[in-house]
Amino acid sequence: MKNIVIAILLLGYSLMSSAQNLDKYEDMAEVNGVFITQHMFELLSKINMESEDAEEQRFVNLIENIDGLKVLTTVNQNIGVEMKTDVNAYIAADELEELMRVKKDGKSLKFYFKPGSSEEKVSQLFMFMTKNEKAETRYVLLSITGDIDLNDIGELTGKLKGVPGAEELKNVKPK
Repeated sequence: MKNIVIAILLLGYSLMSSAQNLDKYEDMAEVNGVFITQHMFELLSKINMESEDAEEQRFVNLIENIDGLKVLTTVNQNIGVEMKTDVNAYIAADELEELMRVKKDGKSLKFYFKPGSSEEKVSQLFMFMTKNEKAETRYVLLSITGDIDLNDIGELTGKLKGVPGAEELKNVKPK
């Protein structure tokens, strides 16, 4: 019994520490970040509630189900390599499944997901990208959490102008 309790505690600690490993980048000066909370998505969805435009209504329905969006990016080589290591540990610990890979023009993107409430929905969409730009490499982490319909995720793409890797979201489809 004692061994079972220890194993559960160790598993819980490893899951918490992998998430904390990614959180540590939020406060680093060499890492830029965008963080949008569930409250902001709720406010955005209320602004357009009166819309009769079908496309706008689809967008409202999508953002109503998003709990949060996080984007972290750096060109600092040391931090980027450490971030990549922590991302790999996070993916393994949280048992994220690979959804899609893209490699072109010096850019490498990998999308992962956690299953959601149905086959078309995910509870987390996670992307990690490295992109060679001139004399530097950019590292980008994107995490969207909620009850996300992958059929509608392309709607969000147009609203994420300037977020590296966002243009690839339109190609994400359910398995």
